[in-house]
Amino acid sequence: MADPIDLPHSRVLVAPGGAPPESLGSALLQAAVKRSRRRLSPRPRQGRLAVSYVKGADSEFGTMTKDIIEQELDAIFAHHKARVAQARNEAAGKTAAAENFSQAATVCLSSVITPALEQMAHALNERGVAARVATDGSDSRIDVPVSRHARLGHGLGGYPYLRARPDRQTHRIHFERNTSDSHGASALGDYTIAEVNAELVKAMVVDLVRVLYGPF
Repeated sequence: MADPIDLPHSRVLVAPGGAPPESLGSALLQAAVKRSRRRLSPRPRQGRLAVSYVKGADSEFGTMTKDIIEQELDAIFAHHKARVAQARNEAAGKTAAAENFSQAATVCLSSVITPALEQMAHALNERGVAARVATDGSDSRIDVPVSRHARLGHGLGGYPYLRARPDRQTHRIHFERNTSDSHGASALGDYTIAEVNAELVKAMVVDLVRVLYGPF
């Protein structure tokens, strides 16, 4: 019976007298083939995606019990629900603020701005100017017609105006005016509802009349 002798990654039988039944080159070739097969065999990928989910596996996932999983999921969704609730509260707050401003702006237009414009229109009517006030609930405007004779050759006459309208983006009352015969308007300023009063509106109308009828 031949005695075995160990070579790296292989076993070669050596006959009595030390003469191997296979050549040393053949033994080394077999060992190289085995090493190649081991290198080519699939190996598990490293990282979180390669860990085993089998119960009892030696990994952070394999040892998770049902209670731990429930706790982890509860923690994740508790944070998610808190963010959703916060976003909803912020949206509700913005909606409520917009609704409050719209209501307050409507009251300001109807009880402060429009009456002040009507008083100024009446004062201008008494002085021969066909001023008029127009409002549709979303804004309020006074038109101040100017003829070519009143302008003494400046412009062709038309309907300059002063207008106030709520700006729901800035939550302010926006005032603008037109002093020429062309379309468009120039901004006068934006005011909070608390800052708007009859004296402010009348002063803006007087300034418009001064530009239109005053000395050039």
